[in-house]
Amino acid sequence: RFSDIAILLRGMNDGRDVAYQKALKDEGIPAYVISKTGYYSATEVQLILDFLNIIDNPRQDLPLLSVMHSFVGGFSEEEIARIRKFGKKKRLIDSMYLYIIEGDDESIKEKVNQFCEDIDEFRKHSMYMSASEIIREIYEKYEYTVMVSSLPGGEQRLANVQFLVETANR
Repeated sequence: RFSDIAILLRGMNDGRDVAYQKALKDEGIPAYVISKTGYYSATEVQLILDFLNIIDNPRQDLPLLSVMHSFVGGFSEEEIARIRKFGKKKRLIDSMYLYIIEGDDESIKEKVNQFCEDIDEFRKHSMYMSASEIIREIYEKYEYTVMVSSLPGGEQRLANVQFLVETANR
């Protein structure tokens, strides 16, 4: 099967990787290039890894901010700033819980509450579900594969997220 084959090339910062990919595709062979920055730094993969990090521990500000500001969380910069002001010296998750209690914008309160409930639900599921099952659940809830495939380079991005599920429990 094509999925059993990998072509490893050395020093591909000169564009030859794209030429190889094009030549394979011209012959009807599906080909994907993992850039020198690596598979795990791809935006669509990093977002899922950040999501898994906050499921494991929501007190991690950078992964939480990443997920909030993505299409998954749907928070604007302004909304995040308004939430953040409620706990300037606290963790972002603490600011979120404070905002639910003391916040001044009902629509943001509702959005924060729903987001926190979603995280709590995923955390409960993580007690008895495998990593790949959790990832699949994230994909379904947020229509992740649809969103990723609609981005530029969608075919490659979709392959990346599908590979993530396949390798999650290895």
